[in-house]
Amino acid sequence: MTSRGRHLLVAETVRGGADMRPCLLLGFLLTFVVCACSERATRPSQALEGRREVLIETLERAAKEGDAQSQFELATQYDFGSDDTPKDPDKAVMWYRKAAEQNHPSALHNLGTMYRDGIGVPVDVETAAYLLGRAAEQDHPAAMHSLGWMFFEGAGVARDDVAAMALWRRAAQRGNASAMNAMGHALLYRNRERVESLAWFRLAAKYGDSLAPQNAINLQKSLTADEIAEVDKLQAQIEATFGPK
Repeated sequence: MTSRGRHLLVAETVRGGADMRPCLLLGFLLTFVVCACSERATRPSQALEGRREVLIETLERAAKEGDAQSQFELATQYDFGSDDTPKDPDKAVMWYRKAAEQNHPSALHNLGTMYRDGIGVPVDVETAAYLLGRAAEQDHPAAMHSLGWMFFEGAGVARDDVAAMALWRRAAQRGNASAMNAMGHALLYRNRERVESLAWFRLAAKYGDSLAPQNAINLQKSLTADEIAEVDKLQAQIEATFGPK
């Protein structure tokens, strides 16, 4: 099923107050693959757009001399590819690994997602969790989001909802909209906490998550006016804990 197909399934609503909750929960469960896997990696620097053919040789020289940022940037070229640079997962893994050996947080994250998804390497969720954990220790928001899903599902680590939500909260406080959407998902699916869940979905929508607006619309239909007033207050309280955008 395509990501668009999953999104359309999530967008379907069933009218009828409390009777719609099981359908909502099923819809939010279907979002897991999108939430967990669509944020595959940190993309190449925008500074390189349109100049790859000129800079690729410079990056390669610096990467071979051991510069971690150049190694990371070179890896992204092979990871995502372009008209000038075909995708080469093997080279992407090689250069991400060299940068990760120097504890480069984005390289750790990207390499971790490649192990998680089996891109350029066999699937190895334990190694993925280890690499993502090293990046999360450096407050890398995308790594916190990715690692949170691994704890939530027990992939490569023991299932731990508390650890997952702590990671997502930290990432959210640093502006990661995907982590905000994940918080809404967890609160609804695991805890059946609709008021706080809606607050998180609204924040995720505000900060740019593509799934969150429809998630918020679907969930809001099942809440009373008093509950929505609670959501408004809670949303403001949560956002007050965030750092600058």
